[in-house]
Formats: sequence, C-alpha cells, structure tokens
Amino acid sequence: MDRQASQSPGHCKRESLLQRNIEYLQHYGITEVVVNVHHFSDQIIDAIDASKGWGSHITISDERDEVLETGGGLLKARPLLENGERFLTINVDILTDLNLKRLLDYHKDYKPLISFGVTGRPTSRYFYSTSTIASAAGAIKRRAKNASPFLKMI
Repeated sequence: MDRQASQSPGHCKRESLLQRNIEYLQHYGITEVVVNVHHFSDQIIDAIDASKGWGSHITISDERDEVLETGGGLLKARPLLENGERFLTINVDILTDLNLKRLLDYHKDYKPLISFGVTGRPTSRYFYSTSTIASAAGAIKRRAKNASPFLKMI
C-alpha cells in the first residue's frame, strides 16, 4: 500500500499509507499512536522500527492470532487507550485532508460520546431501506438544533 509523492521536480519518494497517516496526525500534534497489526504484521513492525515510528511513539496492538475487525481491534487495544485521554481512530487505507483540529475542537466543546468525520459520497453499500434512512434523517434533523459543521444532511 504505497503511494508516490512528489518532493521536487524530477524526484519522487515512495511512502506507505501508514507513514502518510502518521505524519498527517503529527500535523495536529498527535504523536502517540497505536497500530493494530494482522496482515503483513512483520513487515509493518519492521517498517515502524526502521523508521523510528516516523517521529511518533508507536505501540503495537497485535491480532495475528485472530482477525478481530474494527470493533474487535478497538476492544483488544482498549487497555492501550484507557489513559483518560481522548483518542482518535483512523483506518490506514484512508487518505483525507479533514481538518482534525476542527473535529477535535467540536468534540471538546460539545462533549458527545463520539464524534465522526464522514463524507457524503455515493456508494453501492447501502444497508438500510430508503424509508429507514429518511426516518433516521428526520430524527437527526429534529435533534440537531446546534448541528455539527461535520454533518451535512442531504
């Protein structure tokens, strides 16, 4: 999972999406990172070690014995996240330019249980019927008097 990034005319470097996302988090002062590994775990750990975490302190949550998916991975990593601090999750295969400061400020100011940064885009993976979505959207609109700048109702 590499991407090619231009540094200067005629010169390119290859960086993994993991490196890109760790460096993206650093732009927001996030340098304590937990990385969940399963597939290619030895290669991922070797890359983290060789790069000294790209400047971040990285702790490995190892699920080589069993694929736990997103929810199970978070539960396994829970002891690493229970230090009283807020935490952010990001999938390594996501490229985003979301302003994390705005998302984190919103979460701090309004104190919800959880805040999501999402995009509105077409997908072939709809899980609810149109009437269920319309009903849920209506309920959200009624409850969102001070709507998040991150939630756009279509």
